[in-house]
Amino acid sequence: MTTGLLAYLLIPLFTAVLIPFAARTRHRLAGVLANVTLLAGLINVSLTLFNPANLASAFSGLAENGFALLMIFVIYLVALCVTFFSSYFIGNDSTVNRVPYYSLILTSVSAMCGIVTTGDFFTLYIFVEVLAVTSFALITSDDGAKGLEGAIKYFLLTFPASLFIIFGIAFLMLTAGTFSFESLKVIIASGLPVGGVVFAVSLILLGFLIKSGVVPFHTWTPDAYEGAYAPVSAYLAGIVTKVSGVYAVIRISMILRLFEIKAYHTAEVLMFLGMLSIVVGA
Repeated sequence: MTTGLLAYLLIPLFTAVLIPFAARTRHRLAGVLANVTLLAGLINVSLTLFNPANLASAFSGLAENGFALLMIFVIYLVALCVTFFSSYFIGNDSTVNRVPYYSLILTSVSAMCGIVTTGDFFTLYIFVEVLAVTSFALITSDDGAKGLEGAIKYFLLTFPASLFIIFGIAFLMLTAGTFSFESLKVIIASGLPVGGVVFAVSLILLGFLIKSGVVPFHTWTPDAYEGAYAPVSAYLAGIVTKVSGVYAVIRISMILRLFEIKAYHTAEVLMFLGMLSIVVGA
């Protein structure tokens, strides 16, 4: 993670911490600060990403910072749409506490930026869990029974996913002695016996598939989306589950070159699960 990419992670986090102090008496200021922060970040990443000198690198591979910038652009764009819509959706509703609501959204943006820029499994796990906690809290922003029910189902069905990921990371450390994507890529490409590494990575991928809501681990999504506020539902469905689940699976598979090793059938398994999720989920 370069210093430039780190800024996209830290600035929303700084604003998330600032909001409770700045908007203590004027709660509407929380939405303004969130919108300004995300808009400024979106403009900055757009100017960087769509610079002709940098545009080619955005699609040249995951080893380049360009692809991370592309994902950060999408994260900021979706988050800005959500916070902007939230300002109108909440309106004069006095039951909504705007301060923690917008702070949680900005914290989740920081977590997602960390997910797309990290270079090792342990840091990836930390960011994913931060995103899970903020998502749980956002679902419960609606104080009704449906929001609580959706949040509980989200926790119960994604908690095993966290266990799979942490067990996989622990087993990875025992067998390979490293969490680094680059080091693991070298180990897998070396042709040495990597059964333990493959098993550990498989556990990690299974955990991320559960978090993405693929069939048969999709039962939490209807209740979570229904119970949350409309902007939160759009946020979860539009970017959160995609980054914490689908993107993480694809990124790990591509970095470790699992798609290129035919014996693992990674591409076939992911395509089958994707098609099954489309049919059953519909």
